[in-house]
Amino acid sequence: AYPSRKMDAQQLERYANLAPCFFAVMGVVFMAKCKVAWHPILNKTGWKKDGVFACSADAVFLRWASLASHMFFIIGAVIFGNGILAISNVLGLPLVLGFWCMSSSIIQSIMYTAVFKQSPMGTPDIDGPPVPARVVIAAVWIITTANYIVNRATLYKDVDETRLFGLMAVGVFLPAAIGAKHRTKHWRLHYMKDLPSRDEAKTY
Repeated sequence: AYPSRKMDAQQLERYANLAPCFFAVMGVVFMAKCKVAWHPILNKTGWKKDGVFACSADAVFLRWASLASHMFFIIGAVIFGNGILAISNVLGLPLVLGFWCMSSSIIQSIMYTAVFKQSPMGTPDIDGPPVPARVVIAAVWIITTANYIVNRATLYKDVDETRLFGLMAVGVFLPAAIGAKHRTKHWRLHYMKDLPSRDEAKTY
């Protein structure tokens, strides 16, 4: 019976290692659906009674809608980064290299906002998170990058670089591609058919 219990424990550990990888899937969904993911919140009766809705031509509403979409995209990018970290563990990469892949995934979105002064998904007049967050993320990326460069031939000589740089490419490319897809449409264009108009909201 003891070997069976040991095997069950090992199997459980394998599942426990795999489960957090689904954060990557969740992050992709958040980023891809960032323009509509917040709609269920506004469809609650309390929000309807407060008359927060406007038609799709209302510039003020669209500005706030775009900001909400940006925030959901960033939440998705961070969740996706955690999924990249989990995948690095399953691939057998050293933990610090997993954090390197994770920070590389997140910092590309921050660099985009800093350079282009807009959200990765197109919302204008956004130049990134608060300064302390930028400093921390940049510091993590710089230190982990320097660590790999310095120790590549010694500590990491046995690391499978195909796995390492393949994972990093996925971590950087997917958020960038999803953001670029959103930017093919003007930031004011939002799907509003599942939200009530202001006149309809008055009936609640």
